Amino acid sequence: MRFQWLIGAAAVSISMQLSPPARAGLVGDDNSVAALFYIGASAVPVVTSTTAPYTNPAPSEIEDYINSMGMTTNTPPPTIPASFIEGAISGSTIGVGDTQITITNKLSPPFCSTALPCADVFTGFGFVFFGSVDITGVTVDPASSPAFLPIAGGLTFGAADIFVNVAGDAPAVGGELILDVATGTPVPPIPEPASLTLLAVGLVGLLAIERRAKRSSGATNECS
Repeated sequence: MRFQWLIGAAAVSISMQLSPPARAGLVGDDNSVAALFYIGASAVPVVTSTTAPYTNPAPSEIEDYINSMGMTTNTPPPTIPASFIEGAISGSTIGVGDTQITITNKLSPPFCSTALPCADVFTGFGFVFFGSVDITGVTVDPASSPAFLPIAGGLTFGAADIFVNVAGDAPAVGGELILDVATGTPVPPIPEPASLTLLAVGLVGLLAIERRAKRSSGATNECS
């Protein structure tokens, strides 16, 4: 019975290697994000590179969340595994979490390169993700400041990027724009051949031990 239990455990381990659990979200083992700010852009920005770093500063990792005890948890909070300090031009702080992006305004002037009414085509933020990210939807959270919302048609996204146009917005200091991000489940990674080989060898060894034990037990019974 003990050998059968060990064999079962090895089989389960192999199946987990073949099909590891995949979790949707922005937080991942190899995920990072570049937070960008554009002021007075002549058009909606587009992704022009697929290799990190996309811009300066380099993308910030959003791999894990470390709790107050210094331990990594498997249930990251909505925000903020990746935190960007206030930018000199954007006057904002940015937090990127597993399912939310929070932009907090730190300056009183409006988001515009001209006097109001704003004539900018695009002034706002861009987020480019690297790693196993598959964005399927982005919406404005109801908790966002009414004075800090994307302009009409100003929220666009792709599988690995988000752009939000806030040209002309003049939120109060501390006003937040919160984006709720939905993602698809990433494809499980292919297990390493070395890991599969090691598990297979272990399973074969357990089978051999069980057969030897049965033979030994049978020989003892015959002698008795």
